[in-house]
Amino acid sequence: MKKEQVDRLLEVINEYHSLGIAEQIDYQKFSLYSLITHSTAIECSTRALRPKDVRFRSR
Repeated sequence: MKKEQVDRLLEVINEYHSLGIAEQIDYQKFSLYSLITHSTAIECSTRALRPKDVRFRSR
């Protein structure tokens, strides 16, 4: 990384901390909600593929 990029990154990180964004977001709840959402999506997609629900046409 170039020095200018590192300096800019440090500026952004300092601004992030000065604005108190980290204190505004409950990252543990965010992770939990994300996990629940993805689990539900996976469960629903696998339920759609249950063998008893698959119907084959006879030729």
